[in-house]
Amino acid sequence: MPRTTLLRAGYQSLNHSDRNHVDFVKSDLQDESQLVVDFLVRIMVYVTLMVVIMVMIMLIMKFMKVYDQEADSVVASSSETDRLLPKETMSYLDYGTCCEQDSVLKNYSSSSSEDLYDENICIICYDNSRNCFFVPCGHCATCCACAKRIVDDGENKNCPICRRLIQKVRKLFTS
Repeated sequence: MPRTTLLRAGYQSLNHSDRNHVDFVKSDLQDESQLVVDFLVRIMVYVTLMVVIMVMIMLIMKFMKVYDQEADSVVASSSETDRLLPKETMSYLDYGTCCEQDSVLKNYSSSSSEDLYDENICIICYDNSRNCFFVPCGHCATCCACAKRIVDDGENKNCPICRRLIQKVRKLFTS
């Protein structure tokens, strides 16, 4: 065989193997690009699902918040604007002082068991009416004499109701 024929046969076989190699590389590139596309599609689907779930959760939370605010506003409007006592019976001078008229106190004898639980009798001596309050807690539990004994004489200067330290004793003035 002449040399040119051998060269041609070798060139054709090389050319044929290069084509197979190129086809193989092309198929590898197509497979890789297909994998990348599949991966990107999956990621986009996952992100879309996450966004949809988050939007649903936000809508549910917003609905619950609106529902809670409506319930709070209904309760608040009926309880915050209504007075506990009718306006004609509420007196601003002795509001929160636990002291009422002396005529109420005169109806009870100091030895009866009802006086022990009466809100107007001193919880220390059970003889006098409550006519002072403690600062800072604001409890009105004793008469002035007992309150001064607690603050001046005792080493325990605590409120008999809440056990907070008493800083001052203030007298209540009623009309």
